[in-house]
Amino acid sequence: MKTWKLATGAFIIGCTALLLSPLTATALNPKLPDNGQAALSSLDQPVHHEMLAAGTALAADARQSAAATPPGPEAAPEPLQAGQRPNTPEPDTQKAETSLMQQHPEPSSGDDAGTPALEQQIKQWATSLSKEPGFEAWSAATWSVYPLGPGTHSWMILLQGNGQEIGYMIIASTKEHTYKLMEYGLGPNPLFSMNTLYQSLVQRALIPDTIPYESFAQEPSMKLTRWYILPLQAVWEVQQGTTTLYLDAKTGEELPDIGSWLTGTKEIQQVLSQYPLSSGVISESQTRADFDPFMKTTWLTETPLAQLTFAQWKSTAAPELHFTYLGKLFGGRALYPLAVSGYHLWDTDCSFLRLEHEGSRFVPYMDALLAGELFSGS
Repeated sequence: MKTWKLATGAFIIGCTALLLSPLTATALNPKLPDNGQAALSSLDQPVHHEMLAAGTALAADARQSAAATPPGPEAAPEPLQAGQRPNTPEPDTQKAETSLMQQHPEPSSGDDAGTPALEQQIKQWATSLSKEPGFEAWSAATWSVYPLGPGTHSWMILLQGNGQEIGYMIIASTKEHTYKLMEYGLGPNPLFSMNTLYQSLVQRALIPDTIPYESFAQEPSMKLTRWYILPLQAVWEVQQGTTTLYLDAKTGEELPDIGSWLTGTKEIQQVLSQYPLSSGVISESQTRADFDPFMKTTWLTETPLAQLTFAQWKSTAAPELHFTYLGKLFGGRALYPLAVSGYHLWDTDCSFLRLEHEGSRFVPYMDALLAGELFSGS
C-alpha cells in the first residue's frame, strides 16, 4: 500500500510539474499585499513568561530596544526582558530551551492607559482557546516568548505541556498599545521550533548527528534568522560560511532560493484591522475531517472558487465536502496544497481558517485568500 501511495504521489507530482510549471519561477504573481509584510529576527534566547510581570514595561522596552539598536548586517536584537536587556550568558551556563519553561504566574496588575500586559493577553487567549476541541492542554501550558524582529513589536509564543511542544501563537502590538492575534496553531511542530530545525539540519548533514540537541540549542554553529511574512510564510534562514539555506519554519523542509524575494519585502506593516481585538473570544467553531490533498486532487483538475467572503463560504461549506487551500507562497516559488479542517469565528467578527500543515494552523480567512485559493470537492 505504501509503495502504491508513493507511486501515486510521484505521478501526481509529475502532473503538477506539467500543469503548473510556471509556478516554480518568479513568473507567478500571487495576490500578496503591496506592503510586502515581512519581519526579520535574529535567533535569540526566549523571554519566559515569568519575566513579563512588569506589565506595559515590556511593550515599552521592546520599542526602546528597537530604537536603540541600529540596523546593520551584523546587528541582532537582544532578547526582550522586563525592563532590562541582560548580556547573553556564556554557553556553559545556558540551558537548552526545552528546560527553560517555568510555571505561569498570576497576571500582573498596574497596567496603565488600559493597555493589557503581554502576559495577560497570552493567558487570556490561551484560556479562550483551551475551551476548543484539541486545545484542552493549553489551560495548563507553559510558554516562552521570542521576538520577531527589531521595530516590529511582534512575538512568537511557544507553548509546552508535559515537556512537549504543543502549539504556538503569533502576537503583535499596535500603535494603540493593544495586542493582536495574527496566527496560532496546534501540534508538536510549531513555528520556529528548534527541535524541528535541529532534525532538518541533521538530515541535511549541515550538523553532525553526534551533536546533541541540547548543545545545538545552546550554541548553534551557524547564523540563524527568523523571517515571518503574513500569512503562512515563516522561514528559517540558515547561513553557514558562504552557504545560505532557506527552510520552512513549520516543517523544516528546504525551500527554493528566496533570498532576493526576502530582500525585496518591506518591514512588516501591521495592517491589523482584521485580527481579533485584545478582548476577543471565540463565538463559533467547526472541525472538519482531515484528508490528504494528494489523494483528492481537485486543486489540480478544477477551477478555484470565486473570492467569497467568509460568510458566503461558510454557507456553501457542507460538512461532506472537502476543501483544499492552495497557497502560492514565497513569491510564488512554492505551492502548498493544504486540507481545510475547520474554522474559528471570534466575537470581533474575525474568521480564522483551519489548515492542516504538520498540525493545525489557524490563519485569518481573508489573509489566506490574499496568498492562495480555495478548491472544493467531494
